[in-house]
Amino acid sequence: MSKKSLLILIVIALLVFILGLFYYLFLTTQVSVTPTDVNPSDAFPLGQPGTQNNNSGQTSGQGTNADNNNGLGENQGEQTVVLPTLRLLSHNPVAGAITLNPSTTTAVVRYLERATGHTYEISLLDTTSRRLTNTTIPKVYEAIWSSRGDNVVLRYLNENTDAIQSYIGKIKLSTTSTENTSLTGTFLPQDLTQVAINPVGDSLFGLYNTTDGGAAGFISAFDSSKKQAVFSSGAGEWLVAWPRPDTLTLTTKASFGVPGYIFSLNTKTGDFNKLFGGINGLTTLANFDLTKILYSEISDQLFKNFVYDLKNKTVTALTIKTLPEKCVWSKNSRDLLYCAIPEDIGSNKLPDDWYQGKVNFRDMIWQIDTKTNEATQVSPLYQFEVPDNIDVINPMLDKTESYLVFTSKNDLSLWALKLK
Repeated sequence: MSKKSLLILIVIALLVFILGLFYYLFLTTQVSVTPTDVNPSDAFPLGQPGTQNNNSGQTSGQGTNADNNNGLGENQGEQTVVLPTLRLLSHNPVAGAITLNPSTTTAVVRYLERATGHTYEISLLDTTSRRLTNTTIPKVYEAIWSSRGDNVVLRYLNENTDAIQSYIGKIKLSTTSTENTSLTGTFLPQDLTQVAINPVGDSLFGLYNTTDGGAAGFISAFDSSKKQAVFSSGAGEWLVAWPRPDTLTLTTKASFGVPGYIFSLNTKTGDFNKLFGGINGLTTLANFDLTKILYSEISDQLFKNFVYDLKNKTVTALTIKTLPEKCVWSKNSRDLLYCAIPEDIGSNKLPDDWYQGKVNFRDMIWQIDTKTNEATQVSPLYQFEVPDNIDVINPMLDKTESYLVFTSKNDLSLWALKLK
């Protein structure tokens, strides 16, 4: 064998030895890591995932965030949990939710799960959550909360008769945070087409169809006592809201190309007055003191938004294009709106196509000052890495207006967006 061949063999053998030694010393060595060495947000940099367990009622915060530095850090023991700016509160479909601020340092969302009728509560400031009630009422399609969150109207179909059933539930919280309580209450008359709750939270309005094709309405306390008839109309299709303690609004159900009207109903005097109307595709949203009304209109095949000032009897055209159902008025300023605005509202037959699920939208959150007509973008929701585009419905603000809570129309999941 030549010296050159021998040298090559020696080099190869030496390389094999070195590689074997490296593998043994480094790749086969196992490192033990204690739980305190790992921050969950490091493993999931877009926000901690969580699951909802119907048996325990514990829901952990979920969500995504393009920049966790925008989240709110809360100390929990020795760890700091960074909450994402856009946070998934419940991946299970919800029937309705409400924001509550029990004290100056707390903010929570109370919601009712659609599949079971169980009530949950989750903090907006940390990942604390719990199940409040364990009374099972399957397939609740709508939950309408009182302003204090202690009463809720559950609406669902009776499985035997297909009648619309409305149940007033009373939540009496347990003295301990680990115990669930039952949802107790009473039934309202069947086949109510609309239910609205007084902003004070002490009474409700129920609307039902009459045998002649019209509609009638009553006001009652939550225990169904003190029932009083306050409304009667030959028209049967209405959408009801209760913006001011002494005044309801009733808007004719909207349809593309069909003139709509909005009326006010004084709950003390029974006065029923037209506010404005004759507007195609009219949908409305009044502010908390009924001084301004946001509305949409289909004119010349174009979708437009306006604000009607009831005091000055003036109309202001807005630069935004959205459905009023995707907006919420500030309670700290009668002129301020927060709206989910579609990136492209298109040339669809609105609002019909959206109501019927033929179209859905990719929304951005904007703040609109209706006094100056200035619009400021708060967040394009698609900047966050969410599984699907979010089509916002039922938006609401907490008392401090630091959070916007809403439901996604696509899957009825519940979300919270930090505003400040």
